[in-house]
Amino acid sequence: MSSKKDKLYLNLALNLAKNMEGLTGTNPSVGSVLVKNDEVISLASTGYNGTPHSEFSLLNKIDKKITKGSSLYVTLEPCSHYGKTPPCTNIIIDKKISRLVFGAHDIDERSSKRAKQILKSKKIKVKNINVPKINEFYKPYIFQRKYKQPYIVGKIACSKDFFIKSSKSKYISNTYTQSFTHHLRYKNQAILVTYKTINEDNPLLDCRLSGLNEYSPIKVIIDKNLKVKKNANIFKSKNTKIIIFYNSGDKKKIKFLKSKKAKLINVKLEKNGDFDLKKVMSILYQNNIRFLLVEGGNQFTNKMLDKNLFNEFYLIKTDNKLRQSGKLNIKKIVYKLSKKFKIKSNINQYFDKNRITRFI
Repeated sequence: MSSKKDKLYLNLALNLAKNMEGLTGTNPSVGSVLVKNDEVISLASTGYNGTPHSEFSLLNKIDKKITKGSSLYVTLEPCSHYGKTPPCTNIIIDKKISRLVFGAHDIDERSSKRAKQILKSKKIKVKNINVPKINEFYKPYIFQRKYKQPYIVGKIACSKDFFIKSSKSKYISNTYTQSFTHHLRYKNQAILVTYKTINEDNPLLDCRLSGLNEYSPIKVIIDKNLKVKKNANIFKSKNTKIIIFYNSGDKKKIKFLKSKKAKLINVKLEKNGDFDLKKVMSILYQNNIRFLLVEGGNQFTNKMLDKNLFNEFYLIKTDNKLRQSGKLNIKKIVYKLSKKFKIKSNINQYFDKNRITRFI
């Protein structure tokens, strides 16, 4: 088969992988396409929370008579180690696949650059094709595995004159950009805020896109002295998963929070009296959180920027000036973003006078 067609099928596999990005737990999202006689037989992507793997999902229910002699296209090198599931190389061999084409090598040392050797020993042709879009897609996965930290996405909304709060209105952005925010919550396993955001805004921090509420992120709260209000909205939902980082001996508050099924993580403070935010991120990684959305205010966003903890950032800016009704100006944050990041894209055409800039 020509390299042009190989890339076509790999790009199709990439689109499948993108559909599950952020939803596959500790496993990377992988797309798979099975082709025989230049016809697509089946498609699959990694399952929710990481299982089944894309290749297994694709091949498990198809008879060997159909899969024999076919070509399998996957975005990421198939796993060749035993974990929660058997290696995907096993089912590729068992189903008599003739040819494997994959995009990116797996950074996982248990499988990295092993599939080719294993499959070739079984007379299966293996081809690795460098597709820049696939390499770009797996940058978060590579970062997570390399640094043992979540891939962190920041988001903040401001007026044209850089205020993030208004004394006259609860919301600064419009319904279109608010939906975009809920899309970010859907695509990230957890959302991190400080207790100040909880106490001042009383947010739900869930995903309210139609049909996607069950994919709402885990709520992570930075609350050194356990000042979060007991009547906060986040404690009113029975199915809400909450993690709180604290350093306090308030036994009554601890008892209350545990009664709300919150997971409390006691972390030592640095000499300056604050948490080591890099340590917090490492603990979140140990708790199987790979994609983290931070919806911080002025002060906390500044701290995250100063620690270089954001991997990418979305700045939502309205066309309206708040003037005297504006509160908390973030002009300095916008300046830092322009210095620390490159503008990846401006996706303004969909949001009716609200502008979204993606920094990465």
